[in-house]
Amino acid sequence: MGWGQCHVLVIAVAGPFKTMVKDLGCGNCPTWSPDDGRIAFHVLYGNPYGAAPGIWLMNADGTDRKQLSNSGGRPRWSPDGRKIAAWGLVILDARSGATTRVLQDEYPGSDGATWSPDSKRLTFVGTNRTSGESELCVVDADGAKGSLRVLLRGNLGRQIPSWSPDGKQIVFWIKEKDGVRRLYAIPPDAPGLPVVMESHSRGVWNADPTWSPDSRKIAFSSDRLAEGGK
Repeated sequence: MGWGQCHVLVIAVAGPFKTMVKDLGCGNCPTWSPDDGRIAFHVLYGNPYGAAPGIWLMNADGTDRKQLSNSGGRPRWSPDGRKIAAWGLVILDARSGATTRVLQDEYPGSDGATWSPDSKRLTFVGTNRTSGESELCVVDADGAKGSLRVLLRGNLGRQIPSWSPDGKQIVFWIKEKDGVRRLYAIPPDAPGLPVVMESHSRGVWNADPTWSPDSRKIAFSSDRLAEGGK
């Protein structure tokens, strides 16, 4: 099945409907609004429903689907619920769809960005057009001149780093010389080397980290086996 045919699914993790799954229709890479009332997602070309591609919004129950922008993907809500970041460092107004492009000339190939807890800054990984290096960066959300800080350069690949809700850490992955993608964390402001998130490695592919609301845990994708080999 092609990516254009994917659907957005919701699963209940608690309450009387626990483990039940609801299909909310065509879409990819969904993300909840901070108030849990809406879902942003993107639709790709080639979907079987003829839906226009781009960034879309819908209510949490799948109703009132509407297109916000005719381009972009991998949306991320700002914590204040007012804006959405998408790939290419595009910032969308969540009400009007008005578009602002941040650092497009310097970093044309970014997969997208994650917001700081105060909705004032963004963290992203992009390939610097001038040097050709992959860089982990922080920048003001309006792209203000002089606000860009490069935290790390290296074999970072295409990814969206994740800023912790307490504002203290940014987690991301590095593909190391042995071919393993390992998760690391780095503070957004204080200088310092990144710290590996595990003292030992399991699995070769570890990516797509997301913080818990209390900043104490991280969920991520991995090809590792569960404890006990299951």
